[in-house]
Amino acid sequence: MKWLEAKSCMVLHSSDAYSRLQQAVYWDGPDRSITNVSMSTSPAHTTFIIENLKESYQIGDKLFVTVHAKNFENTSKSYGGDFFQAKLFWSKTKASVFGEVVDLLNGSYSVRFLLPWVGEAQVAVRLIHSSEAVQVLKHHRDTDSDRVYFNGYYEGPGPNKTRLSETVTCNVK
Repeated sequence: MKWLEAKSCMVLHSSDAYSRLQQAVYWDGPDRSITNVSMSTSPAHTTFIIENLKESYQIGDKLFVTVHAKNFENTSKSYGGDFFQAKLFWSKTKASVFGEVVDLLNGSYSVRFLLPWVGEAQVAVRLIHSSEAVQVLKHHRDTDSDRVYFNGYYEGPGPNKTRLSETVTCNVK
């Protein structure tokens, strides 16, 4: 039996697994068509605040930050879908940790950091993609999915105690 003869692969999944996968990759976005770029999220106008700021913290404490997204007209956004990255860092020691960003689906985002070191720290929040850009990327993912490939690597026992391997280009359908 030659199990390495397959020249293509297809990832199969149950409808339940597919549904869970769809929920995991769901990304909220604008509830209306955005035709003016000034309505998209502006990193210059978006702000964040540290909630219940204390004088000092202990290792293992949690630090909470709220991000308020605003557009280029400095107006608060009323929907989520932005891709933010939040980092707690201290340049002096080159220590850093990323926070967990939760979309509140109303233009605000909650960030949770677990404090892992003794000493000072700073918070930085970066807009990676606005919700409007995410919608464009999502559209291309949904309509051009045949452009996303990965390599499947298969290895197994061969004749005379050798190892056989094969790399196959795969695509999720």
